[in-house]
Amino acid sequence: MRLLIGGPNASGKSTLAVSLYYWLRQHEPYVSVALHELDVHSDTHGPLMGLKAWSKRCKRWPFPQEAPFEVIVYADMMFRKDSSAIVIGDLPGRLANPGMPRFMASGTHAIYVGRSFDEYDAWHASFSRAGVRLLFGVASVLDGNPVPSVLNCHRALVVHDLVRQPSPDLAGIGLLGRSIVDAYMAG
Repeated sequence: MRLLIGGPNASGKSTLAVSLYYWLRQHEPYVSVALHELDVHSDTHGPLMGLKAWSKRCKRWPFPQEAPFEVIVYADMMFRKDSSAIVIGDLPGRLANPGMPRFMASGTHAIYVGRSFDEYDAWHASFSRAGVRLLFGVASVLDGNPVPSVLNCHRALVVHDLVRQPSPDLAGIGLLGRSIVDAYMAG
């Protein structure tokens, strides 16, 4: 299974990806899991996983400069070739990113995450065009902000406090983790 985590910039994608990675490793020890940062512009997983301080995080290619094509190809190749049962890919936050068609073509399943569902339809359409099955739309609610409308999402879940700290025990992460395992087992 190649699970893509997609949605707009600064919506909690990386925090959700790392939280799911930790949840799956803790609760499904017999299922191999891997995590790949497909957003080659960012350096988020290291600080989230405590491998380095946030002050040491670097933006590899500041927007609007694009990453070299060979870096995008390499990230995609590593994602595709990973032999783990469940491989989580943390996508860039812009559908217009030059690597997006390549990354989308590598996925089998997806989760949309956003602070609102304003961009949900565009992401859902992109996943559908690539033949990627959308499992959930996740509303990332921070700092007590109002819960966004999820009327246009077929399977919606609200997760509170996805703030730059992996939280595998947050309400909703277990439901997502179980759904991922069920989709993997179903083939």
